[in-house]
Formats: sequence, structure tokens, C-alpha cells
Amino acid sequence: MSPDQAIAALDRQLQAHGQTVKVRHAGQAYELRAFVRGVAQDPTDIGGGITQNERLVVLSPTGLRAAGWPAGADTEEIDAVTVDGRIRGVDAVVPVSMADVVVRYDVTIRG
Repeated sequence: MSPDQAIAALDRQLQAHGQTVKVRHAGQAYELRAFVRGVAQDPTDIGGGITQNERLVVLSPTGLRAAGWPAGADTEEIDAVTVDGRIRGVDAVVPVSMADVVVRYDVTIRG
């Protein structure tokens, strides 16, 4: 699978099964589709820096661009993500790459 194929597959799945979220950056909100899931964890990890209210948000680079994300803006500058009307803080933004091309962003949120 090529990076373009991986992005296209993610975009199709987000369109069919994702939910609408708002990603905030520098006071601006960008609405796009995402997967929002609980963070998989070992129950013994809770309290060791992982809390039960952490979530993983999967974003597509295509979705960010289509939502109007500023060209050249670093995704690590995502300030917050609104899920189901609730604003949540961002712990980490991890770009996932294939063959040196970013195919998705994994965003860990809390709150």
C-alpha cells in the first residue's frame, strides 16, 4: 500500500464512520471528521500518568487541509479538540508516516 492509498482509505473510513470534531489552533476552530477512541491501557497503568479520561483522536492530513488548516502550521500547535461539544486539552500530537509521508495524526486528548 502506498501512502496515497493509505490516506485515501483513511479518508473513506472517516467519512463513513468518523465523527465531527473541532480542532483549535491560535484561536481558530477547524471542523473535520475524526475517529475518537479510548486510549488502550493496562489497568495497572492508571495513576502512572495515564487517566481513564484520555482519548485518541485520529485525523487525516486531507481533512485538516480541507477544513482550512493553515499551510505550514505545525500540527503540534493544536491547542484543543472539541468532541461532542466538550473542549479537551491536547497532550500529544504524533504524525504517523509511511515512506516519509504523513498519512495520519494521532492526537491524545484529556478532559
